[in-house]
Amino acid sequence: MGIEIASYTAADVETANFRSDSLCAIGVVHREFGRTVYEKYFLVNPDMYFDPYTVDIHGIDESMVRDAPLFSDVWEELLPCFLGGLIVAHNAGFDLGVIRATLARYGIAMPRTQYACTLRLARRHIERARFGSHRLDDLCLGLGVALDHHHDALCDARACADLFDILVDRYGAEERDLALYPAPEKPKRTRGKPLDAAAEE
Repeated sequence: MGIEIASYTAADVETANFRSDSLCAIGVVHREFGRTVYEKYFLVNPDMYFDPYTVDIHGIDESMVRDAPLFSDVWEELLPCFLGGLIVAHNAGFDLGVIRATLARYGIAMPRTQYACTLRLARRHIERARFGSHRLDDLCLGLGVALDHHHDALCDARACADLFDILVDRYGAEERDLALYPAPEKPKRTRGKPLDAAAEE
C-alpha cells in the first residue's frame, strides 16, 4: 500500500568546501496536494573559505556570497518548512546533515523532522541497471524529469520533488520509506545487564 502525502518540502544544499557546516546555497520547493505553493533559492554567506573543487561543481564562489545573508538569518524564513512537515531530499543524510551542522555554528537546534530520501527510495524500488545509477541526474534523465542545471540548489530541489512524486505514484513508496531526522537515540546498553533492567536503575 503506497503512502498518501498532502504536503512536503523538497530541499537541496550546496557547500563552500568539504566541511558539513559550510552551507552556501539552499533551494526549497513546497508542494501541497501536488501543486507548488512556495519555492525559494538562497545564496548564503558561509563565513569561511571556498574550496576550488566545490566551486567547480556548483559555480558559487566567495565573490557571489560576499553580501549574502548568513544561514541564521535565512533560517527564519525556512523554519516553517521544517516544523511538523515532511522534508524530501536526494541523499537526504547529506542535505539534512549540512543544515543541522550549519545551524549548530549559530547555536540553533534543528527541529526533528520526518523525511524521505529519494536516493534510498530509488535504490529500494528501481533496479540500478535500468538507468545506470541512482544519481539524481541519471534518474531524472531516465524518468523524463526536468533538471535544467544540476547542482543549482533550486533546480535540484524541483527535480527531487518531481522524482518523489513519481516514486510515490508510480513505484508505490511506503510508510517504511520515511524516517526521522535526527534519528532517535538508541538506548544505551549496560555491560552484563539486559536493556530493560539497566533502564530501571
